[in-house]
Amino acid sequence: MLNKKKIKNDSGFTLIEVIVALAITSMIMIMTYSAYHVITKSVWDLTEYTQFYEDVNLAILKIDKDITNIFYKRDDKKISLTGDIANNNSFINFVTVNYKRFNIQIDTKQEYPTSDIEEARYYLKESDDSSLFNLIKREDIFFDEEIETGGTNNILLKNVVSLKFQYRLRNNWSDRWDSRRSNKYPLAIKTTLIVKDYKNKDQKFVFVSIINVL
Repeated sequence: MLNKKKIKNDSGFTLIEVIVALAITSMIMIMTYSAYHVITKSVWDLTEYTQFYEDVNLAILKIDKDITNIFYKRDDKKISLTGDIANNNSFINFVTVNYKRFNIQIDTKQEYPTSDIEEARYYLKESDDSSLFNLIKREDIFFDEEIETGGTNNILLKNVVSLKFQYRLRNNWSDRWDSRRSNKYPLAIKTTLIVKDYKNKDQKFVFVSIINVL
């Protein structure tokens, strides 16, 4: 009887064994969660990183392409390049050569120059967060003397901190330009773009576009 009772008492887990088992299980769960959290964060950061630079690169390529293909025609007031500063940020207006677009004219008697040439305007507009801006491109396939109005305005890039255009003539850079007064075009245009990235840090991008004007 004594031996049977002893065997019965020794067949279960002691309190210390249960505590040790719970501690080991907890450590394994914590390590598993930590590894999962690190992997998830890495994937998220990589996705945000890729999306951010993809958006910026597309905006830069579009600006560079439009500026490089600026259309110039001497003594034609409908075709000009103007750039100035408003609220500490630059804006620019010009006519550029773009891909051929087909357009249906409502008024067949009205004459519209709608080949592959269009008006373009780049500027910043306040976003919902008043401390940041959206980079806007205005496009108008009907170019005329009203180079700052008409057409459609599309958001090219969000979370922009600042935008600056500078114009090079000989060895000097200028913050303003008006070809209607000087009848001249710059040799190149430098664009400085500061954008808030996915980690809420300022990223600065600077590029120079050479104008193909003979």
